[in-house]
Amino acid sequence: PQRVWMSTRAAASLTSMQRDDLARWGFALRDVALDEIEKAGGSLRCCVGELY
Repeated sequence: PQRVWMSTRAAASLTSMQRDDLARWGFALRDVALDEIEKAGGSLRCCVGELY
């Protein structure tokens, strides 16, 4: 399955229906703790924006 990456905070905000939808569409949810980065206004997207 394809993976969807998001912060732990973002993953915790998903409803069970949203999680079920992602799974049904073939996505495996993965999360990473970004507490300090999010406190400063950053996000996972900020962390990977320059990687290609």
